[in-house]
Amino acid sequence: VPVSKEKFKDLFSKIKNSGYEFEQLATAKKILMNTCISSEQAKSILDLFTHDRERLEFLQSASIVMTDKENATVLANELQFSETQKDFLNYISK
Repeated sequence: VPVSKEKFKDLFSKIKNSGYEFEQLATAKKILMNTCISSEQAKSILDLFTHDRERLEFLQSASIVMTDKENATVLANELQFSETQKDFLNYISK
């Protein structure tokens, strides 16, 4: 079950306010160690990142704890480059 809307709002705020993208990514990955999220929640966090490198790394971490894994493939479309999209799709197919 994904975290509640209230808890997600708090987690999202922690990630958003943790600094530059590198720090945001580190915070997001740390939070995901103990938190399940939906693909919709993952998309919200994903929008904080501007570069495909961070976006891919976040999606890879998020896909492990995503409650609706069948929707993970849709998130590949959020990546800018087709090569990064392929990398993510290959990752989740394993």
